[in-house]
Amino acid sequence: MAVPMTADAISLRSNRIYAFRVAERAGGGRVLLDAGPDYEGAWEEAVGQGYALGFAPERVRAVIVTHGHADHAGLAYRWAEAGARIFALAPDMTALTSGDGWREYQARRGRDELVRHGCPAPTVERLEQVRRERSSALRWRGAPWGSVAPAVGDHVFPIEGPEGERSLRIVAAPGHTPGNLAALVEETGELYSGDTLLPGRIPSAGLHFHSSTGTPRWPSLPPYVRSVEWLASLPLSRLLPAHGAREDGVPLDPAAEARRFLAHYRRRGRQVRAALAGGPQTAHALARAIFPRLPEERVGQAMTEVIGHLDVALQEGSARRDEEDGLWRHAPAGGG
Repeated sequence: MAVPMTADAISLRSNRIYAFRVAERAGGGRVLLDAGPDYEGAWEEAVGQGYALGFAPERVRAVIVTHGHADHAGLAYRWAEAGARIFALAPDMTALTSGDGWREYQARRGRDELVRHGCPAPTVERLEQVRRERSSALRWRGAPWGSVAPAVGDHVFPIEGPEGERSLRIVAAPGHTPGNLAALVEETGELYSGDTLLPGRIPSAGLHFHSSTGTPRWPSLPPYVRSVEWLASLPLSRLLPAHGAREDGVPLDPAAEARRFLAHYRRRGRQVRAALAGGPQTAHALARAIFPRLPEERVGQAMTEVIGHLDVALQEGSARRDEEDGLWRHAPAGGG
């Protein structure tokens, strides 16, 4: 096995931006994995850490954004202004160019979705209040369209490693968002996972909607599980996530994190199926049955997870969905 990479990193609050050296034959400079969040003073912190690592912002040739969330894409426009090309998988490009407008659109569609799944209006209002309080800490200005280019699965960036040139391969891993990606150093099996796999946490599959109003929600948990299963099948050596990377140099085991994710998925799936056996129910009722002591401000998170498992059951044909009085209720397929 080749000597592991030691990619430089910029830390902005809980986010880690990985900075790779572009191979000299490709012109040198830097390529970043993720742009980072935009909060008061974030750009100055990023630039200062870059200088400490030996590069000015103008030396950043490309920024690969793992997915279209504000904490990963918020500074994309600043790197673009400094001359970088911004890359993202096509399904997340609108998020990068729309910024806060996209975040608000997704939130509005998400509220409507929770209502259709039985969430009471006062709870939806409380969830929106909490969301606004949290999102106000991160600005999100869209990057210019001309600065954003579609990354393609298996796109390779030539980078410098400790023993010569290495290949940083972009791999599509839809689930956390429709255009979620990860990056793999082929020679060493190091996986830069973004938010796909996080140590000690189970990332949310979320609720995602296409840019056209009226189009149905994109069911995210089924592809998320397939992405993790596929990553787990690769010969990986180390996990380098966007959050929770160890500071002591002890490597994280990607196989162990994938097993933990999949074990949680299977355990929660059994809980949802058991609750569903009671007859037609909304996702809100199922979430309350599975998490009876959950505080109100976390109901949306629980419902999102339940909705994901209902998507799995619908695709498998083990559940059905009926609409009555404007609400969606689910039941076992063939049941009452």
